[in-house]
Amino acid sequence: MSAAERQHNVAVRVGGELVERWEEYSIECDMLNPADGFRVTLGDWSKRVFDLVRPDAPVEILLDGTRVLSGFVDDREWVTSREGTMLSVTGRDRGGRLVDESAPLVTYAGLGIQDLAEKLTSYWFPGGVLLDNATNRRLVRGRGAALAKVSKEPAIIATKHAPRKVNPGESIWHVLQTFLAEAELLGWSDAAGEHLIVGKPNYDQEAQFAFFVPKDGSAQRDRGNVLSCSVKDSTGERYSKIVACGAGRGDSADYGDRVLKWRGTALNNPDDADGVGKDFSARKLLLVTDDDLTGAGPAAVRAAREMAERDAGGRALALTVAGHAQLRSGRVPTLYAFDTMAHVEIEALEHQGLYLITAVSFKHSRSGGEVTELKLVPKGTELRV
Repeated sequence: MSAAERQHNVAVRVGGELVERWEEYSIECDMLNPADGFRVTLGDWSKRVFDLVRPDAPVEILLDGTRVLSGFVDDREWVTSREGTMLSVTGRDRGGRLVDESAPLVTYAGLGIQDLAEKLTSYWFPGGVLLDNATNRRLVRGRGAALAKVSKEPAIIATKHAPRKVNPGESIWHVLQTFLAEAELLGWSDAAGEHLIVGKPNYDQEAQFAFFVPKDGSAQRDRGNVLSCSVKDSTGERYSKIVACGAGRGDSADYGDRVLKWRGTALNNPDDADGVGKDFSARKLLLVTDDDLTGAGPAAVRAAREMAERDAGGRALALTVAGHAQLRSGRVPTLYAFDTMAHVEIEALEHQGLYLITAVSFKHSRSGGEVTELKLVPKGTELRV
């Protein structure tokens, strides 16, 4: 597909001006990655455009007029040869600043998740912290697109935290990630660069997209709308049984009972003492020790969290599809976006189910045309930062 035949228009807005006609691009939007990135390449360039896209210039990436990423230019590269000239620009959204910058050395004692996140990130996200993705999800799907029905947004508990020392030089994201992991939450930037979103994936919504992968020689091959599909099932980094243990020494008068009580267990199959019989044919045990576990309750929570983090990699689905949107209902195609649901049917595996889109990569090249690469997980997967 030539540049003139593209169905979608990618533009970079910098300095109040729109720069279009990008010959190649890659735009990454991933709810599990703190910093989304982009790379755009322009063949027909001018000195004015070169000056606009200087390193560290604030930029917005628009797809068919819909803002999908806001951040800063990291690198600008100009190359000339006998074949012509090329101008490439790479950058990241505002989450990149959280990854790069050191955390302020202030006190976080007693703060709930929202207040703590705002204290850490307010300089880069002037709109504050949102506890659900509803507004952002609606905007990034494009103007006029039909919206999926949502039963509810995930409930976020504004937990309190004990004092924690921040070491000089720790990045903002490293500090924030520690607290998010403890609260079993994720964090990502909204497309406008105004808000940091702290929350969970929303599985309580109808499927916005549908993908059908026909088998070879299928009578339903005309239904197929997937260029390539990969399904990876794994137990490599997973366990049938995880036991979290308090590592306190105790004393001569109180040792065995206290330590034995500071244990929590998580099982892949709750009907078996070793968690065998569901995803595992034989026991696979992990022991986790933690000096901060001070009771059976916290130990059980830690064991469950360790299990969920590993089970998130149990099944990974990757799809490559043509274009950047799908028309399933309404009159306007819906742009692909993370934190949306999709119905997936794979004929050769006799499998169908609901999946959450966790990452979207919009790409165009002169050789490969216009495609979108999607990463998905089964409905209900416990995702972690």
